[in-house]
Amino acid sequence: MSNEIIECYDLRLLVWSAADKDRLNRIVEVYCPWMGKDDHATGVSDLSGAFINDLSFTWDVHRSHLPRRAFAVVRSPIELLDLNSRISDPVRAQPTPPRLGFVFSGQGGQWFAMGYDTYAALNARGLQLIGYAPDHAVRPLHPRAGC
Repeated sequence: MSNEIIECYDLRLLVWSAADKDRLNRIVEVYCPWMGKDDHATGVSDLSGAFINDLSFTWDVHRSHLPRRAFAVVRSPIELLDLNSRISDPVRAQPTPPRLGFVFSGQGGQWFAMGYDTYAALNARGLQLIGYAPDHAVRPLHPRAGC
């Protein structure tokens, strides 16, 4: 395991989705060469990350979320040129969103903001991708818990 520290805000999650596995494979086959074409070279060479930010935002917000999905995690626009080695195998999305809970106990359990740091580290956008909106992703297990 590497000692390298990865800043979560430097990573971008790109998600492809389709109705079935064959269509998803076709989308990925077409998309990888598309990224290397000359008219996209300007965006890929934009090291500020604006191109990759716009791309990940568009796919997250302005696309339908269909049952079959594949993804790639990229750190820089240059990595978009090598998508074939970065894209996951297609998987079927779960029909119901997963239930997620945090349990804190032991040392530091009295600290009022213990869960807030964890929540910030998880990045609200990542929680949205697995089906949780930020306003209800972290909530007390019992209404009278007060934390």
